Amino acid sequence: MITGLYAPIHRSWINNLALDSPNTTYLPEVFQRSGYATGFSGKWHLDGGIDRTTGGPGIDFRPRDQSYVPADRRRGFEEWLGYEFGTIHNAPFFWDDIALPPVFRNVPEFGWEMRFQRAALRDFVSRESRNNRPWMYKVSIGLPHGPNQAPAEFKAMYDPATIELPPWIQSSLTSSQSFHARHTVAIMYAMVSFMDAEIGNMLSDLRAAGQLDNTLVVFTADHGDLLGSHWDRWNFETYYFRGKDTPYSNSFRIPLIMRWPEKIPPRTKVDALIGMVDVPPTILSLAGLPVQPGRLMVDPSG
Repeated sequence: MITGLYAPIHRSWINNLALDSPNTTYLPEVFQRSGYATGFSGKWHLDGGIDRTTGGPGIDFRPRDQSYVPADRRRGFEEWLGYEFGTIHNAPFFWDDIALPPVFRNVPEFGWEMRFQRAALRDFVSRESRNNRPWMYKVSIGLPHGPNQAPAEFKAMYDPATIELPPWIQSSLTSSQSFHARHTVAIMYAMVSFMDAEIGNMLSDLRAAGQLDNTLVVFTADHGDLLGSHWDRWNFETYYFRGKDTPYSNSFRIPLIMRWPEKIPPRTKVDALIGMVDVPPTILSLAGLPVQPGRLMVDPSG
């Protein structure tokens, strides 16, 4: 999404492996160099860590209060209200480096991370609109990823007792497993509904700022969720009901919704096969900016 390159080229093929593609111009860098204000909020998950044995990039799940990413590794995002790792939907936080040294800040007054992100986007758009600058903003949404958390009013929308599991799944479950499965599906629905509502609020804020119809809005995801649909991925010893790391369509068929009435007629549906590498050049093309694919020297020996 940020490089327009396949994993063997950008070399970040697993979670938390530091993004480091030499000679690559990253998507936000193109916007920044073209005069756009650029902003980001949420989980970064691109900085990884340093393998202390080899000195090279490695997996490093840093705690929230150690998840700071320096400005020179943010790939063109000027405002960065983010963190490397530590998803908790109902305990919003970010790194504040307006003053140095950077400060880890909890913002419990927002209650939920998406509500903090909504406020951050609203403030960013308001400020840059006054400055008469075009802008590009990335909201890195944690939902509906684990942990299973959603506001009470959204959880109340889905009664686990009314959740119907497919017969071929239900027939294989014990009573306790069925109880867990139905509750897991219900909270998943609640998280999706909460996310949907907050995205609607963000669009309402853009409308109130007079920016909605002048903004290309892109909604997509990095993966889907098996949500108990494949028995071979279940492990009720640990209640592992959700999963993503197998090539079933539940995992790889992800949403891609783009809104810009001026350029994209409403309710347009595209049947072509689309991959994530198609998204960055499409965004740049719609914005009238040059497509600048990364160029790497790849060792043919692997």
